[in-house]
Amino acid sequence: MMQTSEQRWKQMMGWSLRLVLAGVFLYAGWGKLLDPTLFAIKVRNYELLSDPWVAVVALILPWLEIICGTGIVSRRLERGALIGTVMMLLVFLFALISAWARGLDIDCGCFSESLDRGALAVAVGMDLVLLVMAVILLRSSKNKDGEENRSAR
Repeated sequence: MMQTSEQRWKQMMGWSLRLVLAGVFLYAGWGKLLDPTLFAIKVRNYELLSDPWVAVVALILPWLEIICGTGIVSRRLERGALIGTVMMLLVFLFALISAWARGLDIDCGCFSESLDRGALAVAVGMDLVLLVMAVILLRSSKNKDGEENRSAR
């Protein structure tokens, strides 16, 4: 069966979104793994968690980002990876908006290298774009029977 140009375009856009979203999460997770102490400091700066939980987040979050990024790009357990990604992005948005609203002048901790301090608004915008991408991919992902999600139509 031959694909229409619309189907090819949708497929290409899906792969583009998938590669960008997975790439961001793989890059972010890998950078945090390289320096977990620095990442723990960035998590602590949000003033949302006490020290035992800061360490737990600093050790687990990079692996979750890498697992979800790998699942998205490989399409193995794609729906679970996308649901995990959406959940992480919602938590990230909550933390960023909370810090921004409290006037904290901190590095967002999104990647291993720093964004300019005071750039929390930029990080919120970036996370909103990533969230939209993840939701689009989730809505168009296949269910466990291999059929396209009906809500995507």
